[in-house]
Amino acid sequence: MILIIFLFGCSNSKDTLCIGDSLFSGFILSNNSSVVQIVNKEFDYRIIDSCVLGYTANVCVKQLNKFDLSNISFAIIELGANDFLLRKTAKATKENLLTIINYLQEKKIKVCLVSFIDSSMFLTIDELQNNEMLVEYHEAFEFFENNNILVISNIWNGRFYDDTLKIDDYHPNEKGAEIIASKIITELKTKNFFDKKH
Repeated sequence: MILIIFLFGCSNSKDTLCIGDSLFSGFILSNNSSVVQIVNKEFDYRIIDSCVLGYTANVCVKQLNKFDLSNISFAIIELGANDFLLRKTAKATKENLLTIINYLQEKKIKVCLVSFIDSSMFLTIDELQNNEMLVEYHEAFEFFENNNILVISNIWNGRFYDDTLKIDDYHPNEKGAEIIASKIITELKTKNFFDKKH
């Protein structure tokens, strides 16, 4: 259920490469209803949607050289949920995310990281989730926030367990996608993410 969004580019471009998993790709939804497409409508530049069902941080690391970054200035990464569900350690996922971020920054691409963790997840943990592991993942995302990376968290606005926002246990319906996209749009604008300065 993980998603990644990348925004990449050259100095004169604001093209955005969005790399993620089913959380952002609009699982079962129409293309126009996905988180990526809702965000895309809000801004004037092009978003390149490269979201893949089941995408993980470790798989992304192996595929970094396959991305065309020639016209990309920004990257929004939403990864980690599938790693978490597959019981990958938070340490390994953090190292993979760091590899991805360093790779992009070396190419002068500004990076934003989207965390799948919602505040409500700490209130109710179902049989597929382990609270201790969730805390470790939360701390992994905090590491990036403490190292001058824009991290967008609590994307469900504390309503992850609200079934009226989801298609199934993990994926947003149209209403849920709007809530997630609104959170991302607000953070990108408030934090002036598209100012090219790092």
